[in-house]
Amino acid sequence: TARKSLGTVTPDYNMGIRNNFKYKNLSLGFLIDIQKGGSYFSTSHMWGSYSGMLEHTATEGLREDGIIVDAVYEDGTPNTSVLPGQTWAQQHYGLDAMNVFDASYVKLREVTLGYSMPKKIIGPFADIRFSLFARNLFTWGLDWDGMDPEMASYGSGNTQGLEGGSLPSTRTYGMNLELKF
Repeated sequence: TARKSLGTVTPDYNMGIRNNFKYKNLSLGFLIDIQKGGSYFSTSHMWGSYSGMLEHTATEGLREDGIIVDAVYEDGTPNTSVLPGQTWAQQHYGLDAMNVFDASYVKLREVTLGYSMPKKIIGPFADIRFSLFARNLFTWGLDWDGMDPEMASYGSGNTQGLEGGSLPSTRTYGMNLELKF
């Protein structure tokens, strides 16, 4: 069987868009990160498919009824043989193209909402500012909705582009209080 490249871990580009809006004492800021290109191998997808735990292994009765693979017999006639679901899933175990995904994404990385107290009520302080923030809010354009490409290991020894059973990325919420003298 001829080998073919399944991609590279190196993205075509990464970029960010940051903006802040201010009206009187209120401020609103955001950061959007974009990555175009790159590929990663997902161990989570491999094990999830192999074990039948992922959604695509249960669609259209695949687990119970099997699947007729879109293929042809040696004589050119269409395949009509039913392949058991477990056999189909186990064929995708290992370095298989089914487990390699495009690492492109658009991510709402951060949103901040702040309020600076009016100068007439802050007393001896130069500024008092209260803000709320949220990080890692939404990600669009994922090749596989089950995995954040940033959770794949990039740049750690020889494991570039390998997602090794990672936990999902988390959202973070918080607040800040700044007191300036």
